[in-house]
Amino acid sequence: MSHRFLLDENVGQTPAQHLRAQGMNVETVADLMPRARDADILAYAVSTNRIIVTIDKDFGDLVFRDGLPHSGVILLRLSDDTIPAILRALDRAINEVGSLLHNSFVVITDRHIRVRYRRTA
Repeated sequence: MSHRFLLDENVGQTPAQHLRAQGMNVETVADLMPRARDADILAYAVSTNRIIVTIDKDFGDLVFRDGLPHSGVILLRLSDDTIPAILRALDRAINEVGSLLHNSFVVITDRHIRVRYRRTA
């Protein structure tokens, strides 16, 4: 299954290249809209049907507190935020819950992957 991702600036270019090498469709905030506000990033991801990959907890506030729509968010909450750790976490998410990534809020920690499904009307 191929996913459409939007990688936040805090995730970096190497994970984008890694996902592209696996056949994923990837855009990055750094290339498209540097320094964009989180709400604008979320809106763009919805308009292009992309799953946001970020380490920014503010996306949780936008989705759960403010009720903004999303196409999926992967929040990386790793004790080790090096590139190899991020790549391992993304691979885990794709391999373990790949079919559930779209329209879900996924939190990846060192030990767990939590998936909250978006409720639809």
